[in-house]
Amino acid sequence: HFLFFALNDRPRTFAFVMGVPAGVFAFLMLRVAWDHVTQLLPKGLAAWVAVAVFGALGLTGAAVLPAVGLSTFDMFVAVPLALAYLLVLRAVIARSTGRQWQGWQLVIAGAVAGLAGGLKLTVLPFAAAIGVMLLLVLGLRAALLAGVAMVAGFLLGFAPFAWQLWQAFGNPMFPHFNQVFRSPDWFYQHFADLRFVPRTTLQAIFYPFWWLKPSSGLVSELQLRDPRLAIAYIAWIAVAVMLLRRPRAAGNRAAVLALGVLALCYAAWAKQFGIYRYLVFPEALGAIVVMLAFVMVRRARQRTSLGVFALVASIAIAVTIHPNWGHGPHGRRLLEADPLPIQPAAMVVTVDSTPMAYLVTLMPQDVRVLGLSTNLVQPGQKHGLDRRITAAIAEHVGAFWSLSDVGTTDTARDGVLAAYGLAVGGACVVVHTSLEPAGHRICQVRKLN
Repeated sequence: HFLFFALNDRPRTFAFVMGVPAGVFAFLMLRVAWDHVTQLLPKGLAAWVAVAVFGALGLTGAAVLPAVGLSTFDMFVAVPLALAYLLVLRAVIARSTGRQWQGWQLVIAGAVAGLAGGLKLTVLPFAAAIGVMLLLVLGLRAALLAGVAMVAGFLLGFAPFAWQLWQAFGNPMFPHFNQVFRSPDWFYQHFADLRFVPRTTLQAIFYPFWWLKPSSGLVSELQLRDPRLAIAYIAWIAVAVMLLRRPRAAGNRAAVLALGVLALCYAAWAKQFGIYRYLVFPEALGAIVVMLAFVMVRRARQRTSLGVFALVASIAIAVTIHPNWGHGPHGRRLLEADPLPIQPAAMVVTVDSTPMAYLVTLMPQDVRVLGLSTNLVQPGQKHGLDRRITAAIAEHVGAFWSLSDVGTTDTARDGVLAAYGLAVGGACVVVHTSLEPAGHRICQVRKLN
């Protein structure tokens, strides 16, 4: 919000600032790749080639690349996860080489992983995966040290927001886990988006192979195709077999860390979400595992192996279909829009679930906006949020406006409005914006009674 108002006239500067987390993430994951590789290869040309190919593969996937500059926060929280993994990896390498791991590294790793989970709960399972593998690879003392820091980091990131939710709704995770907290503003049940979770156990186990062909509605609303995690699946098995055959080889502990974190991340993600956009960190880590599979071959076959790695990466990059979550060409301003007809002290109601909240920034500050048909509220539902909306509409004495997508039919719009005692009572205009060239329809609305 601050960046929007500060840099609306400087869209390229805004884009650069929003892209900084992606740059930091890329740097950290390249460091992770380097630390893994140099456990297996001398610090020479072969190591540099392996890391470069990893960068091309791991930083261009259908989760990572579309997240660059995105306001959904997925890239932002991937940065502390990458940092946490890097610090844990270095502690594991220190143990493998006979050195003592540093306690401060694990404290920072736990704190930043917990902070990531607190800032966006969808990556909390990934933070937990790092913690579990830290316990298995470094032991109880290291896990306790990082675990306490992880809890502190989580509370730092989540507690302020949780307090606001508690004050507003009586549920610090509203609307999630409402069967526990029983807020009167929602049904006494857990709210979860299960549209994209695997449909069967077989699909859950082999889900990445479903993404080898273009699809929409499977793990994303938009069309995508990405073979990276399917390749990582095969590479995971190959690395595991090589670890079993050479249990005392250099770099084994580090490889076990990568395999364990990736497997746990995937299992938790498939169980809870199935939303591909959340896979920024696991997708890049999957490319690490692919790299390990090609680097762990016998030294006599190293050149051939790296060549095959580059070929596999090139094919994966070529066939990937990236979903576009709103990236577009730069204009003179970050957001350009036709003038809104909405006057001060009015009430605006949205009547479909099309993303339109960005228009609120263009409205007078005293305008109140209510969503009548969203992923949380639907006409006819009887819960506290519905009652709050009904009361707010009844108490409002100023002008009303409805806001909808141009593709929403008059029948659908009028049905939603009627459910709350409203009807179109005047002219409608279409407001075009640089984010939605087709525009949004704004109509004057009146109370039925």
